Amino acid sequence: MKACKFLLALLFLTLPFQPRLHKPFSSLSKALIPADLSLPSYFSTKLSFYFSDLLLIAFITFFLWRSWKEVLIRGPVKYLTLLGVVSLLSVMTSSTGHYLLQYERALHLFLFFALFSSIVAYFRQNPLSRKWFAALIIPALFQCFLGMAQYFAQGRMGLKWLGEENTSKFAFPVSSGKRWLFDSWLGKESDAGFLFRAHGTFSHPNILGGFLVCTLLLTFYLTLTSEKKGMRLCLYGAALLQFFTLCITFSRAAFLALALGSALWLYLAVKKRLVPRKRLLVLAATFFFAASSCLVLFFAQFYSRGGIVNYNAITAHADTERVLYQKLAWEMFKENPLLGVGFNNYQLYIPADQPQLFAKVHNIYLLLLAETGLLGFGAFLLFLGSIFRRLYPIEWDMRTATLFSILIGFLFIGGCDFYFLQTQQGRLLFFLFLALLYASGEKCSSQIPHRSSILVRDETM
Repeated sequence: MKACKFLLALLFLTLPFQPRLHKPFSSLSKALIPADLSLPSYFSTKLSFYFSDLLLIAFITFFLWRSWKEVLIRGPVKYLTLLGVVSLLSVMTSSTGHYLLQYERALHLFLFFALFSSIVAYFRQNPLSRKWFAALIIPALFQCFLGMAQYFAQGRMGLKWLGEENTSKFAFPVSSGKRWLFDSWLGKESDAGFLFRAHGTFSHPNILGGFLVCTLLLTFYLTLTSEKKGMRLCLYGAALLQFFTLCITFSRAAFLALALGSALWLYLAVKKRLVPRKRLLVLAATFFFAASSCLVLFFAQFYSRGGIVNYNAITAHADTERVLYQKLAWEMFKENPLLGVGFNNYQLYIPADQPQLFAKVHNIYLLLLAETGLLGFGAFLLFLGSIFRRLYPIEWDMRTATLFSILIGFLFIGGCDFYFLQTQQGRLLFFLFLALLYASGEKCSSQIPHRSSILVRDETM
């Protein structure tokens, strides 16, 4: 178990750092493409490898060896296994059934399904302590410093080996090159006419935004449950830093997910009387100060970006495109209702008269419907339903309330973006926190602590 603990800790700490290795496999990638298959230029044909794949395989293998049933067919994971089987069947019955890359894509996703059950199995035998959540704050703070450096330098920091992307890919137009309010006061302007969004070592600013949503809520939890005043002050500072960085990602979905998750988290904390109200008030005041300050500092940039303080042409264009993606996904589902058009086939079914469309539908639910049909989508809903069922009835604690609030924020983001199912970092985030929530719900069901309406609960279990 010590080896498993080390692997899991390494997975927590390295989650944001996922450089994509594909050059050694370039020849094989080309060789896999069938001669009779015409693929658009924007469809990724590259076989890829990530460092976390090794961690996943090593961690999962331990639990497979001990009990393959627990990893594949017991509890909620049986629905994920069904989703994996349906994904493979959807490829077999599609126009790319002879393209081996599509099977590799489906099997790679299955790694994260097995990760879910392996993490649950690990925490059945080990405490789910606050230290695990603190381990995620460390890389979050690194992402904050890197993101701020990228934004204020308006360029990348030379960390491609850690996964840093070309910053120029994430630009939006502004009336001037001002980065924040102080540029106006200091007379610092640029004639570039656009700004680059912060993304850290994530493959997109939106994914950094989603990551900061969950680490912010975890920081709130650690702050309220810490008995050391000095530690609480440090965590308040960490929360301010993360919120500031979230602002310079300019991710609309992340802002709304944070608002939704925070509102639910606050409701549960008050309704269930999980922590002293004085601490909640201090934290709420800190959050209000951060939001107000950032609104003043970046109001002009938010206004140019659109979707946060106003609705403009940039936002309207993005929304129009996303609605079109959704309509196409719905049409694909109607034509192939049972198994969809095939896993990872969405881009291949975009009509030829829509050349400006090159991404996937920004909605994981419609993406599953389009690519795996009712069978795949139904399996996914059953999986989520089994997670919610575990939470009712339980004796709520602050840890479970926090993880549940993160999940609700993630499910909202899932309706606005696709990275929880299509990117390495997004999959790690999504299935890691689903596993932590399910494990926390199990512990609440089996070990109901003594309740106090005044004292903070001991949640180290």
